[in-house]
Amino acid sequence: ADRAYDATALSAVREAELTRSGPLHHRAGYARARAGDLDGAVAALERGRAHWLAAALRADDVAGRLPDDLSAADRARLDEALRELREVARLERAFGTFEDMPLRGGEDPLERRARDALATIEELTGVSPGTDVASLAGHLGEGEGLVYLATTAWGSVAILIDGGGARAAFADDLDNAAIGSLVGDGPPRYLAGLLGDTAALDARLEPVLVQLEQTLGALLAGLARERGLRRLTLIPTGLLGLVPLHAMPCAGAQPLLEEIEIAYAPSALSWRVARSRAAAATPDLAFLGVANPLPTDAPLLLAGAEVETIADGFDEALVLAEGDATKAAVHEATPRATHVHLACHGEYDPDRPLATHLKLADGGTLTLHELLDRADFAGVRLVTAIACQSAMTRLDRAPDEVLGFPAGFLSAGAAGVVAALWPVEDLPAALVATQLFARQRDGLAPAAALAAAERWLRTATNADVIAYLEQHPRLAAAARVWIALAAAAPGTRPYEHPRHWAAYVLVGA
Repeated sequence: ADRAYDATALSAVREAELTRSGPLHHRAGYARARAGDLDGAVAALERGRAHWLAAALRADDVAGRLPDDLSAADRARLDEALRELREVARLERAFGTFEDMPLRGGEDPLERRARDALATIEELTGVSPGTDVASLAGHLGEGEGLVYLATTAWGSVAILIDGGGARAAFADDLDNAAIGSLVGDGPPRYLAGLLGDTAALDARLEPVLVQLEQTLGALLAGLARERGLRRLTLIPTGLLGLVPLHAMPCAGAQPLLEEIEIAYAPSALSWRVARSRAAAATPDLAFLGVANPLPTDAPLLLAGAEVETIADGFDEALVLAEGDATKAAVHEATPRATHVHLACHGEYDPDRPLATHLKLADGGTLTLHELLDRADFAGVRLVTAIACQSAMTRLDRAPDEVLGFPAGFLSAGAAGVVAALWPVEDLPAALVATQLFARQRDGLAPAAALAAAERWLRTATNADVIAYLEQHPRLAAAARVWIALAAAAPGTRPYEHPRHWAAYVLVGA
């Protein structure tokens, strides 16, 4: 599988190759884990994950771990090799916008350029990928774990890495056929729900989560309890990446996030780079908020109040609302921000993932392709893209390529991304966003703040929501119609269904 992938030059062909051979990495990881070779299992799974993102992050990873004794000449050679890697990745994506490209004939110049650049980097730095069990364990704090999840024709494996090393646990009942029937069979189909069919999401989301709890949920909770862990970062492979695993019931009752803080990562390399960025983040906070870009056929009525409410908590803040939220203005302001909040519409393109975009003012868009080609978000501690389908990745073709906005923002330099797996409603999105930022101001890390916001939304009654809105006058004014209707049933929990609160995931650090 590795040789076949490396033998292609154009990204469209590499995507097709991953579709065909990607499951081989899952099988190799599963087989090595069964044999007790957890280093080999992690290496196999890591090689099959997020190839484009790995290429973009490799330069950052190397730059963050440079030897102190490099001469000026060697540093210049290294800088040139890192620039070369970025340029090759950019050219690959440019080719990859065309479908059904043929396999290359002979040696491809892009492949040769990338190989030469990597050889130079290895020669000058001796930096290893740093994704073996020992290296990853060294980056984990107390009570924290990293978990690979892979499903094969024979069952699933969870490989947990924490400060004490690694261990594997198996779920023989959760095989490819089982996960395929959960997310793909129907009608109504869970995948249709991700793409906007609310009725399908209402009907299928809870059954999917309940059935996964009986296998994967129990396995994760058992591993965490055994090792005394309260925080897990999950690297789900294949179709598991499309499910809000933090919402699985735990022991048939409360969702997993009530017991464990859950974050996600496209790969171990991306997680480690994100952690390094978070650790190096400046303590001087600066907020950029984008609210309800116009014109639009579906105005986000609470977006302005949501962004202004969040901005009140920052000493330095810039709000680009409605007609001011142009593409040029966003690009100009982003390099000065540490927190970027995007309250706008998003659109996922399942046929052309690179064309997936966020909608800005005057018809402008921020596409995934542009994000992967730019580094505008370098220095941004957290991007909150509370937009429909902003966390969606490739569905049926090469899901392990992890092509989506979270990977795009990480590629562009951000340390962490909060995004939504499916279309979300205006009011619960505003509640999650404002709670998330308020809890960070109280000292919680992003993963803990998001978990607290989701827990609050899940259990809040109409009376609780009304009280919260009235504490924030801008939000109350924008939601006055909802308040009037909800006051008639104060004890109702309007957002208890996981469709309302489970969509939001933290990817990265």
